[in-house]
Amino acid sequence: MANIDREHRARHPEGLTTAQERLAVELFAIGAVKFGDFRLQSHQSYPEAPLSPVYFNFRVLPLWPEVLKTVAGIYQQLAEKAQPYDACVGIPDAGVPLANAFSLRTDTPQIIMRKEAKVGYGIEGQFLTPLPDDVKTVLVVDDLMTTAGSKETGIDKLEEAGLKVSDVIVLLDRDQNGKGKRKLAERGVSFHAAFTLDQLSDFYARVGKITYAELTDIRSRLAKLTEYLERNP
Repeated sequence: MANIDREHRARHPEGLTTAQERLAVELFAIGAVKFGDFRLQSHQSYPEAPLSPVYFNFRVLPLWPEVLKTVAGIYQQLAEKAQPYDACVGIPDAGVPLANAFSLRTDTPQIIMRKEAKVGYGIEGQFLTPLPDDVKTVLVVDDLMTTAGSKETGIDKLEEAGLKVSDVIVLLDRDQNGKGKRKLAERGVSFHAAFTLDQLSDFYARVGKITYAELTDIRSRLAKLTEYLERNP
């Protein structure tokens, strides 16, 4: 077993599986992962913050069905670590198509949560359809984790509707000094990610998508961005 572990670490030094590495290459190829200079949502509140050297746009995944199928398979693996659940729900907007892909892959019922509750016509309320009586616990699906702000908002709405959330699964953990994970843990919610930002960056450097000099620069700039946001909560 020790020899097998050493052999795996030698072939997969970032700790990713073969399927995860294949998906990482596909994400880079379709432009879901980009390196350069980017403004993030946080720059709306902090326009003077350093630009991000990396940008993730997982909203393009529905344009690439085969890649989305791979993502659904990765989510299925993550969900095996979760507590039992009756349905899945995606955080609007980016998480909804990902939850849909996961639902179709695993035959899991999907609850669709609106960004804003509908009032005055049609099916009113926070959800696209009435909540089934037999759904008590839901698995939350989203694209990435930064500060967990959208996750907390979504979980609040789900709990207000009488639903329990035990686990959240995402494709990428940006690992903003662990702030998002700590917020969820304080609520008793477990968190599972397919990739961390460090894993992806290290992998892309190893396979030649970026240079090691660029990797060093990316890490330095991310540290400065994180430090700025920590000083300006």
